[in-house]
Amino acid sequence: MIINVSLILMILFFSTNLVAQVPNFSGKWEFDKTKSSPDLLDSKFDGIVTRQITQTTSTINYRDKYVQKGSNDWETTDEIFNLDGKELVKKDNSGTMKKSTKWSQDSKTLTLIHLLIYTDEGVSKEFLISESYKLSDDGKTLNIETYSKDQVTGETKKKAVYHKK
Repeated sequence: MIINVSLILMILFFSTNLVAQVPNFSGKWEFDKTKSSPDLLDSKFDGIVTRQITQTTSTINYRDKYVQKGSNDWETTDEIFNLDGKELVKKDNSGTMKKSTKWSQDSKTLTLIHLLIYTDEGVSKEFLISESYKLSDDGKTLNIETYSKDQVTGETKKKAVYHKK
């Protein structure tokens, strides 16, 4: 009986430590134009861009808000991803969108993958966006490295930096 209880306690201890090692990206993050790639759309926006992230044990979602003096604020729609390894697939008239996530081996970086498969003039094409999220050691800075690839623009890499608000 003591061995069984000891084994259960060890499993709970290690499970709790594994969950604790995964960063939580939840919060309101303000985009830093000066530390981000200058060719990002947000870098050219004459106002403040914030990213609201909500992360649970099973999902992560985000939306961006754009605020500019003299203009109405506007927000993007929620981008939702499963954290349980299950791919989200959405089909509509524009094609098939597949969303998935992947943790790095050290569980410090979360990669969100968007893959749009569509047909253009009878030819099947793909548009890939891979965003890798990583927190600074103090948890106050979020770095997002984006890799994209498609048949029109080729491959691009960009870096976005956000600060916790």
